[in-house]
Order: sequence, then structure tokens, then C-alpha cells
Amino acid sequence: NVMVFLFHDIGLFFGEEFIESVPIMFFLLPTCILSPISSILINSYYYPSKKNKELTISLFVSIVVNVSLSLLNILALHLGAEGAAIGTLCAELILVISLIFGARHSITFSAIGKDLWKILLDGGMIALAVVPFCYFVSIRPIIKVIIAVLIGIIVYAFSELNTKKKICSIVLDTLIKRIKKKRK
Repeated sequence: NVMVFLFHDIGLFFGEEFIESVPIMFFLLPTCILSPISSILINSYYYPSKKNKELTISLFVSIVVNVSLSLLNILALHLGAEGAAIGTLCAELILVISLIFGARHSITFSAIGKDLWKILLDGGMIALAVVPFCYFVSIRPIIKVIIAVLIGIIVYAFSELNTKKKICSIVLDTLIKRIKKKRK
């Protein structure tokens, strides 16, 4: 969410010459989700299970797609940096798909995905709270960032309380018991 703020006010932080990079950053934004997924699969499945050949093939295909699409977009379609960003995004998507496809028989994705809705809900709730604040409130940039981060933390905490009641109630009960002990 802070990235969304930075895109909106990038000139305030990095100078006006960086404003032209905002569209490129929007093309690359989905890689903030895709890249951690591939990293988790690589570090938690492919390396420990010694699937180096499969991993190398997936990485190689991703690199070939990235270079090919980037060159096509830059040289043939004259898209410049945006074209390279599109190539990178496509390559990252292909990498994640190939890694998931390669691990499909060994990993129970339904068990992993069972709680995925909670993560997506948390992120959506934070975005719904922080993005409008960043776009519609005009205050000093550093104060805006601090308030946006605090709003995100508060919304996340409330979202966690609603979606993971059991875990949060245990944590809250433990904190309350410790506070009561210290008062005695």
C-alpha cells in the first residue's frame, strides 16, 4: 500500500524526473505477488526435494520468455521500458505457473489455498482503507506515509480478528493475563 502512495507522489520523494517511471511500476506491480510465490516454491519445495533439473528448466524458460518478449516489445513494437516491464511480468507469470505445475503432485494446494481467502481479504481491506486516504488527503508526504502505514496496521489487526478469531483470541487472552499478572 505504501507503494501505491509512492506511485502517486513519486515526484515528492525522488524528483520530477522519476514521474515517467510510474506506468512502468504499475506493469511490474503484480510481480510483488508472483515473485514471493516462486521464491517460496523454490526454497520450500524444489531445493529440499532436489528437483534441480525441473527448477533449471523452469528458470531457463522464464529467462527466454523475458528476453524474447522484452526485445520484441522494445525493438519491434517500440514500447520501450514499458515493453520490457511487460516481458518481465509475463516471464514471472510463466515461472510461477511452471513451478506450480511441477509441484502439483507433491503439494496439496487445496490445503494451502484453504486460508488464501483470508490473506486476500486482508490485503483488499487494507487497500480499500489506504489507497483512498493516499489519493484524497493532502498533507506532508512523510506524515502521509506514517498515517497510511498506521491505517494499514489497524485495518490488518481488525481483519485478523475477524478472520482468525481463534488465533487472535488466544493471543489477546495471553496478553490480558500477562497485564493482569503485572498489575498484581
